[in-house]
Amino acid sequence: MMFNKFGFQGKILLIFIVIFASLVTFFAVYLYVYMKSSLIRTNQTNLAPVVHKISDQIDMLYQQLGNAAINYTSNQENLALMVDLYHEADESAAAPLVYKTKLAKNLNAIYSVVSQLYKIVIFIPEKDVFFTYIRDEPLVPTIPERYAHPVQAVSQRFTRIPPHPDDWSTSPQTVISVVSKFSTPYYKDFGMIELQLPYQALEQIGLMEHNSTGKKVLIFDDKGSLLFPYYGEADGLQRDMALRLIEAIRDHGEGSGEITLDKQSFLFSSFRSASAGWTTVITDDETILRQTVRDYGVIITLSSSLLLAAILALYYILIQRLTRPLKELTRKVRAISLDNLSMTVTTAEPNEFKLLHQSFSDMVDKIRESINNEYESRIRETEAHSSALQAQINPHFIYNTLSVITAHCEDSDAGVAAEMCVRLAGMMRYTASMVSKDVPLPEEIGHSVDYLELMKLQYDDSLAYDIHLPEALKHLRIPKLTLQPFVENCIDHGFEHVLPPWRIRIWGSFASHDHWEITIEDNGSGFKPNQLAEINRQLSAYRDNFEKGKLLANLQIGGLGILNTYARLLIHFGNRFYLRITNLEERGCKIHMGVQGPLEEEQHD
Repeated sequence: MMFNKFGFQGKILLIFIVIFASLVTFFAVYLYVYMKSSLIRTNQTNLAPVVHKISDQIDMLYQQLGNAAINYTSNQENLALMVDLYHEADESAAAPLVYKTKLAKNLNAIYSVVSQLYKIVIFIPEKDVFFTYIRDEPLVPTIPERYAHPVQAVSQRFTRIPPHPDDWSTSPQTVISVVSKFSTPYYKDFGMIELQLPYQALEQIGLMEHNSTGKKVLIFDDKGSLLFPYYGEADGLQRDMALRLIEAIRDHGEGSGEITLDKQSFLFSSFRSASAGWTTVITDDETILRQTVRDYGVIITLSSSLLLAAILALYYILIQRLTRPLKELTRKVRAISLDNLSMTVTTAEPNEFKLLHQSFSDMVDKIRESINNEYESRIRETEAHSSALQAQINPHFIYNTLSVITAHCEDSDAGVAAEMCVRLAGMMRYTASMVSKDVPLPEEIGHSVDYLELMKLQYDDSLAYDIHLPEALKHLRIPKLTLQPFVENCIDHGFEHVLPPWRIRIWGSFASHDHWEITIEDNGSGFKPNQLAEINRQLSAYRDNFEKGKLLANLQIGGLGILNTYARLLIHFGNRFYLRITNLEERGCKIHMGVQGPLEEEQHD
């Protein structure tokens, strides 16, 4: 519809714009998607060596601690001292202090290998004897529960312990540590040593250089437990987010890929350490990637827009030159009216346009001869059809109304019958008046209210109705007897097989004289599917004949009530009038009638 409003030049330009805009947009989108996927692949590729490096550095850090612990526990002098301490620990309270001094002599070897030691603890779980080195801040009174069962606590030559609060201090700091056992062929699991490093030593490896990169390092074991980073009680939300990331990565599988969590995408690369069995993961929330993609998107959009603008400007100039003769002819055609059908063709115009002018002049002459006859014929045909439909409706309505009054007079007193007669007299006066074939909407509504009040007198409190119409809609003029037949149909057919209470609602909306609607709704039984299909078929056939000018053919379409009323409304308002009949989901029927503007008509079609 909108396309038809453009002229010839405008249509050509519009088609060209659509074609070139589509092509430029397609290639711009393709380039954007390709570059985005390339950036994602490159980012994933770059993550893999980084995660390998971090995993190796963490393994090396723990291996360094483990080697120092093993060398100390394998020293024969230290073993002998621990065996003696194991036997003498119960005999003298001063014995542990003596052995602490002797064992401290060989700790220099550990200091020379591991320079960042936080604390060293030597202890015998079975004897509840322990002493610490480097730091002697307030200590716990007994050996922590973690080491109560030596075999479980240390199952290999040394055991890695992920970030945790220092178990030996009453005001613990976060540390990482390894634990190794003193062991001989004759005495097993009689003592252990724990070497601790501050948590910052691991954090320096695990944290990325810049927090703004959006990258994060996670370490977890085979059970999915988070080992790094360490979150305290106050960091519950961050810990929960990290655990959910770990779960999503485990579901995806090892290697590299992309996952989505809480509508946010993450790239990741993982690597499982063969020595520790821990899995190190780097996740990237694509902060930098998204910014890079946005920059590329802006560049592509600007470049595409400039290219399209340049092409359109060039094409517009060419169109202007090529269509200049046609524009001149169009100007002359628009100046033609029924009183002036002459055109002068200049010699500068091409022969094709001169021929077009001559053909157009001949066509206008023929149209001029027949237009008045056709117009008057249509008017007479329409008026005859409208009168025929009016004649079919009136006897049908009078018969039904008199039947209702007769039934009520047999069962009611004279006062009620008198009120019914007053209502009927008003209805007869309204129906018999032929001053105008169309009336203001309030008069038609008043006619329907008279009918409804007659029915209420018959059915007492079983029938109720509700009418709400906007003030602007009351200025609308409609043909007589176009609402009351629908109301009558609700009572005679809709409520025939439905127990009361019965309800009829009438409401409307008004945007303009080219866009308004009136709705009638009841809670009756509705139409049977085959009846509704037949009504819609007849309505469609009548509308088709009307639009094609076959008004006489419509006179052959029989039926009363809905079809006849629709015919009168269609003749009055033209082909933009619509009537829609639907059944409600629970029960009842709804009728929409109105006029829709060109845009709404196109959307409805």
